[in-house]
Amino acid sequence: CIVAHLERVYKRAELPYDEALFHSFTKSKKYHIYYTLKGGRKYLDLSYEEEKVKHKADVETLVKEYNISDYEYMFSVCKESECLPNRDEYSIGKSLSYAFEIAFTNQVVYTEIVELYLKMDTPCNARASTIVSNLFRVLSVQEIRDLLDKYDYAQKSAWQWEYFVEMPVEAIGQSQVDELLSYFAELDLAIKSSGYRPIDDVKKYKKVDTDILVSGSRILLQHYDESPFVFSLYFSLIFDHDISAKDLFEWYSTDMELLKQIYLKMVFYDYHTDYKGRFLVEFLKIEPSFIFEYLEVMAEDKRTAYRHYDEYIDRVRRVWREDDYLEKVQTIVDHLYSMFDADKWSFEKCVELLLIHKHGEDMVV
Repeated sequence: CIVAHLERVYKRAELPYDEALFHSFTKSKKYHIYYTLKGGRKYLDLSYEEEKVKHKADVETLVKEYNISDYEYMFSVCKESECLPNRDEYSIGKSLSYAFEIAFTNQVVYTEIVELYLKMDTPCNARASTIVSNLFRVLSVQEIRDLLDKYDYAQKSAWQWEYFVEMPVEAIGQSQVDELLSYFAELDLAIKSSGYRPIDDVKKYKKVDTDILVSGSRILLQHYDESPFVFSLYFSLIFDHDISAKDLFEWYSTDMELLKQIYLKMVFYDYHTDYKGRFLVEFLKIEPSFIFEYLEVMAEDKRTAYRHYDEYIDRVRRVWREDDYLEKVQTIVDHLYSMFDADKWSFEKCVELLLIHKHGEDMVV
C-alpha cells in the first residue's frame, strides 16, 4: 500500500521511476483489495449517493466468492493498512461493513467470519451494530455472548455494548439486566478511542428494571475520575441528541441529583455539551439554585491560559428567553461578583458576555 502511495508521488513530481517494479505491487491481489475497500471519489461523474451504490457493488464483486481463507487474507490487508501514514480506517471500516452484509447471505460461515475478525483484533473497526444484530438471527443469546467474550481485542467493550443494544426485547430478562450492570462495573477504562455509546440505547431494559438507566449511570459516574473519556462515551449525546428534557428528566426522576452531576461533568469535559443551554434552563426551572453549582464548575475550569468562559456563559444566555429573565440575570451577576471578588477582570468579562445576547437576527447589549 505504501508502494502505491509512492508511485503517485513520483508521478505528480514527474520523477523517473521503475514502472515495472511498482506495478509488481499495484497489480497485485493485495493492492486490489486495498484499493477496492478504500473507495473514495473514483468516479467524479457520479453523485455521492450514486458513488456509494457503485462502491458497495465493487465490494460485493470482491467478496461474493470468498471463503474463510480469503476473508482472513482481506483482514490481514486491512490490518496492514492501519500502519499507513494517511490512514483510511473509516473508509475501509465502512467497506468491511458492506462485506459483512454480503457474508451474511451465507449464514453457515457467517459466524466463522465474525469469529475470525474478532480474533484478528477487528482491523479498521467495521461497524459492530449490524454485525451483532445479524448474529442474533443465527445464534442464541448465550452463544453470542460466548463468542464476543472469547478473544482479547482492543474494541471488546464496544462490541459487548452492541450485544446489549441489539438484544431483542423478548430476550431481555433479569439475567440480561444483571449482565448489563456488570458490564458497566467492569469497563475497560484504558481505551483511548471508540465510538459513542448513548446510555439511552439500553432504555428497553426498563421493561425488567424501571430504574436501569439510573443504576447504570451511578456505576458509570464512579469511573469519571479514572477515565473521563470512557464516561463521556455514554453521556456525550444525551444533552444534545434528539432527546427532550421532559423524557430525560422522566428517566432520571428517581435521582435528579445524579443527572445534575452527570450534566456538570459533561459540560466540564466537553465544551460542546448542551451548547445552546437548552437543558441548563430546564434544570433551573426545577431548581433555580442549580445555577450556583454550574457557575462554580465554570470558575474551577482552569484549562485555558486566559480563563475564557465563553462556552459556559453562552449556555447561561438562554435565560434571556425566559419571562423572569431580569430576576435570573440579576441573580447570576450577583453570584459572579461574589465568586470573582478578587478577580475583577473575570467578573467583567463574564458580565460582558452575559449581556450580549441575540434578539431575532440582531445582537443586543
